[in-house]
Amino acid sequence: MNFWEKLKFLIDKRYTSIFLKHYKNDYFCNKWWCHKVEIVTIPLSEIKSRIKSMPLDEPVHRLIEHEILMSGFDYSKSHIYVNSKKYIVDGHHRYFILKKHFDDSYMITVFVITDIDNVFFYIFKMSWIHLCVKIYRFLFKRRLGQTIELEL
Repeated sequence: MNFWEKLKFLIDKRYTSIFLKHYKNDYFCNKWWCHKVEIVTIPLSEIKSRIKSMPLDEPVHRLIEHEILMSGFDYSKSHIYVNSKKYIVDGHHRYFILKKHFDDSYMITVFVITDIDNVFFYIFKMSWIHLCVKIYRFLFKRRLGQTIELEL
C-alpha cells in the first residue's frame, strides 16, 4: 500500500475507530492512518518504555489488573503496540501491570508497527495529514444521493 492508497483510504473514511483493525495483507488501519504491522510473540524484557513508572491506582486500572490476574492477558480487548525499536506506542498501563506481576521471561504477543520510528514525529505528521483531509472534505463535499421531487 503506497502513500496515495493510504490517503485515499483516509479520505474515504472506512474506519472511524481509533483502534487498529486488519485491512489487507499486513496492514492495519484506524481513522488516522494505515500501518504495516507484524504480530510477534516476544518476552516482556524486550519491550521498552520511555516512561519510568505509571500510577495504576484508578478503578479502570485495577479492573484491568484484576482481569489479567484472573484470566490472563485478553487479546480480544487490547494489544500492546510497539514501534520497530520495541518502544511502546500504545498500551503503557497493560505493560506496567504485566511488569508488576510477572517476570521478564513472560511471553506476550505484541503488534510491531514497522513504519513508526519516532512517535512524536508521527503525531505531528498525522495531525498535518488529518487537517489536510478535513480541508479537502470541506471543499469537495460529496453528495450521497439525489432528491427527487414528484409532481402529483
